[in-house]
Amino acid sequence: GRVLGHLSGGRRARFPALRELYSGALGRFLENPALRPEVQWMTEAGMTLRHRRGEIQVVGFHQAMDDPITRIPVATPGGNRFQRVNQGRVSATGLELVADATTGALALGGSGTLQRARGRDALNAATELEYEPTVYGGLWAEAPSPWRTRLGLDLRGTGRQRYIDIDSGVFSSLSRTMQLGLRLSRAFEFGATGPWQRLDVTIAVENLADRPIFDQAGLPQPGRTLRLQARLW
Repeated sequence: GRVLGHLSGGRRARFPALRELYSGALGRFLENPALRPEVQWMTEAGMTLRHRRGEIQVVGFHQAMDDPITRIPVATPGGNRFQRVNQGRVSATGLELVADATTGALALGGSGTLQRARGRDALNAATELEYEPTVYGGLWAEAPSPWRTRLGLDLRGTGRQRYIDIDSGVFSSLSRTMQLGLRLSRAFEFGATGPWQRLDVTIAVENLADRPIFDQAGLPQPGRTLRLQARLW
């Protein structure tokens, strides 16, 4: 009926790629052919509550990875360079929330993750981790607009992250990010016969505020972007 529970677990192993073993990445990395495979253990338990106007899902998870491949700064005569090495263990425990609902012609939804990630070296001492935000997620809304169109709004955010500054060889911080998007869509019906019966057209503006947003340090996403999409089916 309206309540669904689930429980799952798994184990996954990943061998290092040739790029990780032997690539110098244009002089930015030192090779390390001695890398060992990563082994990850995953468990999660969750519950979904359904209603005629929508549903909400709550999931708790725990992940632990032995010998994860991470990067460290290494001082060389030509300056600092990265090297991929096996760390002792990385674990993450957290909670995910996903929800959507409709009220009249208005549709709402969102998702978010709250986690605590921890790293340990081979001697079981605590270590810092790169690109493991404590919180991230987004919200969206969609409503009717003139001329049989639908107007949508998307908001996505990521909490503060840590990364290794290769110039100094120490950890620095990436600021919290927030990205706003706007979209306008319209469906055209061609009738019940023929190979093509419907055309969906969407015009969207992503990163509406034109804010600097980084996937990783030195790797920015595009600024304000206009996207046009058409789907014929």
